[in-house]
Amino acid sequence: MLDLAKQIEVYLLERGTWVPARELEERFGVDQRKLRAQSGNPGLCSVFAISSSAHGYKHVRCATDEEFLEAHKTDRKTVASRFITLRQRANYRKNCLTGDRQHAFEVHSGQGFLGLKFATTNQG
Repeated sequence: MLDLAKQIEVYLLERGTWVPARELEERFGVDQRKLRAQSGNPGLCSVFAISSSAHGYKHVRCATDEEFLEAHKTDRKTVASRFITLRQRANYRKNCLTGDRQHAFEVHSGQGFLGLKFATTNQG
């Protein structure tokens, strides 16, 4: 018996077109979320299929160059955006804890206050 990911891959290859996530969910008895990557782990379809919120899943072998490149571009933008957000959050936390941010937060209570640097440079 083939493992679940292999069964889904064979099915997508046989279909050769976009397959709605709902169809895979019903046919293979899996939650749609398990088809996609989550928490740093690849989903059941992550390696062999591209996905589209409008169309579902399609095996990479069956995808046109345009479809594959569009999915690749979308994934790259998502990953790059996530890295930018992670860097911004780390910097924001550092600035909050060191008081370098114009809006700072008291460490123990979390109460917000304006730093001296901000208060003195913005007086009218």
